[in-house]
Amino acid sequence: MNAYLLSACQADERRRAGEREMTVGVGKQLEGAALLPLAAEGFELAEESFAVVDQKGCVRARTNHYSTPLAPGTRVRVRVLPTTVEVFHAAARVAVHPRSFQRHQQVFD
Repeated sequence: MNAYLLSACQADERRRAGEREMTVGVGKQLEGAALLPLAAEGFELAEESFAVVDQKGCVRARTNHYSTPLAPGTRVRVRVLPTTVEVFHAAARVAVHPRSFQRHQQVFD
């Protein structure tokens, strides 16, 4: 798949966007000079938010609700990662769930 994507990107560099005179590849080189260098360190992929545990013992992350072992009204930190949703309270991870990509789901454990 990676080899296919690389060849498709290289082929796309010969394309002209709209009525522009320069190709995509030439435009890429011109814009590349203005870009910042890549980050030397990795960066976190999590989307973090703060939530309050509801009456059902769940917290909302994006459009879904995930269960926690905490009492209603407790403030927590929620981390939405590519494959999981983590719930933290007092710096401790208290719940972890597989991430649901559907909308308006309730994920219980």
